[in-house]
Amino acid sequence: MVGTSVAAMMLFALVPEGSTKPDLPHKGGFADIRVGTIGCTRKLCKDHDGKPGFRLDGGLGYNIAGFVDVGVFGGWGSMRANVEPGTNALSLYGLDVSTFPDAIADMVNNDALIVQDAKLDTVQAGFNVRVHFIPRGRVDPYVGAAAGYSMFRARYDTDAGRTKVALHGLGFPLQAGLLVYAHRNVAVGVQFDYILTWYGAVSVRGAAGTFGAPLSRVEERAAMAGFDVGRDLPHLWTVGAVGRFRFGR
Repeated sequence: MVGTSVAAMMLFALVPEGSTKPDLPHKGGFADIRVGTIGCTRKLCKDHDGKPGFRLDGGLGYNIAGFVDVGVFGGWGSMRANVEPGTNALSLYGLDVSTFPDAIADMVNNDALIVQDAKLDTVQAGFNVRVHFIPRGRVDPYVGAAAGYSMFRARYDTDAGRTKVALHGLGFPLQAGLLVYAHRNVAVGVQFDYILTWYGAVSVRGAAGTFGAPLSRVEERAAMAGFDVGRDLPHLWTVGAVGRFRFGR
């Protein structure tokens, strides 16, 4: 009987404290940071031969009762591109300056649209809601959705200098993630996003001139070149390591 009691005590001593039922609350204020990679899909991304690159995200919010996050977020990412030197930048979007209204065409330095090198970057910011399945404990799986501003931009190096072509619109990230609490106020994990994006405007700045227009103004001209503005503009995906710093007790 004594031997059994001693063995039980020894086994109990070998089990890390709190490993069977850790009392780790998830509610309260928090700050998130995520470092990972970003990529893009659809025809425009393929025409730029876009390759996954670096992504940085951050967010602030409040977790209600361990179940629901509400907050704000922002993110920036950069991707590699491999555009054939000598390509006209607007042709990648199914556009030809010669078909533009004279008031816009006269503002464009067409020679400055001839690409020698290209890079892609993207920015998102908005509001975020996540639903957590376990309100307390070490493991914290969740899903979420967000909405806010989204920009996809290409930076083209030309003989005349740098020209930037940016698409502006609304992004709707769909999220899935998992956190593991290493401490009651610190968690680490991983999160995947797929960012559905609707674009409403295009702008050009730099050596080629400066102008902007609603995409509806250029949609018909792009369609003439076989480019579907609604279907061919990029969606995005991201995956990265997450750190969460909780402010609650």
